[in-house]
Amino acid sequence: MAFMPEKHIEDETLELLQSFFDKSKLERRPPIGVEDILEFVYDVIPCAVDLQSQYETGDTVLGRSMYTDGKLTIEVDQSLYPYPPHNHDNMRGRFRYTLAHELGHIKLHLPAKIENAKQANLWDDAAPFVFSVFRKNDLAVGSRKPPEEWQADRFAKYLLMPTDMVLAAWEDKFGPNHGPENVFEEMEELRKVAVHPEFVRAQIVRDMAELFDVSAEAMQYRLVDMKLVETERQTQGTFNF
Repeated sequence: MAFMPEKHIEDETLELLQSFFDKSKLERRPPIGVEDILEFVYDVIPCAVDLQSQYETGDTVLGRSMYTDGKLTIEVDQSLYPYPPHNHDNMRGRFRYTLAHELGHIKLHLPAKIENAKQANLWDDAAPFVFSVFRKNDLAVGSRKPPEEWQADRFAKYLLMPTDMVLAAWEDKFGPNHGPENVFEEMEELRKVAVHPEFVRAQIVRDMAELFDVSAEAMQYRLVDMKLVETERQTQGTFNF
């Protein structure tokens, strides 16, 4: 898989968002309607499937995407599905992220995969062409992911939390020219009483996560990446004049 600059990945999300908002005529504000993007731009409505039973024991599959006879299909494991009859509303953030990740594969990788299959004489318009199987292990931070999975992750980040929208929300919260928020002390206090200290997130992170309808974990990574939030102890440098 060829190297793909992160700027290119972000530009691809911006192109997709522009196409979506042009077609839908919806206001450009959070949260991003990832299901609406799939429907308006790709004519896809995700369906809930028991993917776990279709793969080896212990292989926790969250999503699968297929292309058959010019038609896209996205399946999400029923354990994530927030709507009836499954009603896993507590998994809504993971559900939306899975869809955004699959959109990354559609936008960044599917055209080349189709062309490669045709050139190798492996293409059959009538046969299901599975081009993405998204597993729980693929979410592990720091794991040695294949480049395509890393690229789809970055795509999902930029799609669900676009830079301009995050900055605008930050300015609405704190006013213009506000520097980064250091949340180390707040998180330390929260960890003292938390049942699961590793899941502790600062209030500003939770507020922004709610606005963008993503998990607090995903939002914290995004805010830290944008240097809007600092989670390490604040240190003062020593200056000699």
